Amino acid sequence: VIFVIDNLVDAISDIANKTGKHGNSITAHELRWVYRNRHDDLVKQNVKFFLNGEAISHEDVFSLVGWDKYKPKNGV
Repeated sequence: VIFVIDNLVDAISDIANKTGKHGNSITAHELRWVYRNRHDDLVKQNVKFFLNGEAISHEDVFSLVGWDKYKPKNGV
């Protein structure tokens, strides 16, 4: 699975909070699922992120401003 996050970097807060233009999109749902499962080795191996045409690590993606506001229902 590949996510190109060029247009989403500034929308992480909306994605994490399920608000705004991007908050309830299919991609937002998928990104929140990846966030909840970010420590799973299979997720790390099979989900790739790209920013400005370059690969970016899971750690870099999930350290973007806004993810700190995400509170999964299951307490992950």
